[in-house]
Amino acid sequence: MVVIDALDESGDDYSREHILQVVTMMGVADPPAHYRVLVTSRPLLDICNAFHNVGHIKTLSLDDNSYAKSTMIDIAHYVQTKLSQLNYAFNKTDVEQLTAMSDGLFEWARLACEFIRPRKAGINAKRRFNDLISRAHGRGSALLDQMYINILSEIVDDSDEGRAEFRCVAEWTLLCWHGKCPA
Repeated sequence: MVVIDALDESGDDYSREHILQVVTMMGVADPPAHYRVLVTSRPLLDICNAFHNVGHIKTLSLDDNSYAKSTMIDIAHYVQTKLSQLNYAFNKTDVEQLTAMSDGLFEWARLACEFIRPRKAGINAKRRFNDLISRAHGRGSALLDQMYINILSEIVDDSDEGRAEFRCVAEWTLLCWHGKCPA
């Protein structure tokens, strides 16, 4: 079995073109019966178009109703487990509210539970929960983007000096990522 996880995060549609060609051609060469390829991805247009109506490729969407209910059950279980580890008695309604707000995004639920966990003295989990509930708006990727903004706003100093330092570190990281690290 070959697993290609998060194909959508491998770059832009141009950079994915070759791997999509390889995956769609795999079944044409009559591979052994035990040979399987599993690809996970968000449903981006280039990926959907490449896999559409290709006989040897079976596509499943976790957004289908049959999977959505199971995903929400898994998220509720995860949220219940994580919230029960905190020093506050969260009730069933809290768990249901957080689960519903996740919009089926497990990553959002994971980040939400991390956000709720207090990191400073004098701030309890329920206060963090209420803060998150008041900030979280949107669906899908907009909801996830808002979560990242919430987290960054907590860890980056909001002064001019703090933002300048963050920008410097981010620029240095990006330069190194592209093989252009300053000495």
